[in-house]
Amino acid sequence: MSAVRIWLAVSLLLPWAGVAADSATGPFKVCYDFGCQSSQQVTLSAEEWKGVANWFVPAPADAAEERERIRNAIGWIEVLVGNHTPTSNDRARNELLPSQAPGQQDCIDESLNTTTYLRLLEKDGLLHFHRVLDRAYRRALLDQHWAGRLEEFDSGERWVVDSWFRDNGYLPFVQHAREWKKIRYFRTSYDSTF
Repeated sequence: MSAVRIWLAVSLLLPWAGVAADSATGPFKVCYDFGCQSSQQVTLSAEEWKGVANWFVPAPADAAEERERIRNAIGWIEVLVGNHTPTSNDRARNELLPSQAPGQQDCIDESLNTTTYLRLLEKDGLLHFHRVLDRAYRRALLDQHWAGRLEEFDSGERWVVDSWFRDNGYLPFVQHAREWKKIRYFRTSYDSTF
């Protein structure tokens, strides 16, 4: 088990101010195997969703803090969904083909799933500083990419939530949309501010 996944699991065991989770969340569609060639309906139990909602307790003080909570929640949702689907096999980028690891996700799958997860957070009233937008898209001559997208209420600034660069369950990158639009050729790694 990765250090990030262990950290996420241990964090959920900490004593939180209780978030009431009265019912299951879902069903919602999860895509995998590149271009949403495969999909599965997933329902998270009330207890599973409570673990997600607890990332927002106490409520974030500002938009920057909320984006950090969103990162944690999305990473944890990926872990939970991986318990119900083969997406637990997903590796960063397109390192494996679906034939090598059923459940592998390309950026289309990742962006659709991330947007779904963001909408679940929004629907549950957990987002107070952002609204969920349709997916972000960028392209250049030999490169194109999709990701989830948010808009900050007060400033109108847009942010991208991108899980494709990390293995399943690792924290996604959150980056200002203006910077994300700049496609970086030959870059092999991304720093924590991606």
